[in-house]
Amino acid sequence: MTATYRAGAIGRTGQGDYGHALDVAYEGIPNIEFIAVADPDPDGRQAAAERTGAEQSYAD
Repeated sequence: MTATYRAGAIGRTGQGDYGHALDVAYEGIPNIEFIAVADPDPDGRQAAAERTGAEQSYAD
């Protein structure tokens, strides 16, 4: 049985846009379910949620 791991990322650079794509560190790793992203910048948050498929997104 292969385990599935849950991941999330918090982007806080002070400049918006989701911490410069922190989620790319998880690309290509098997058994990772990206569940949440956080970014105070609404455009960066939306783009990250769409890119990762995260079900949840938070402004803080």
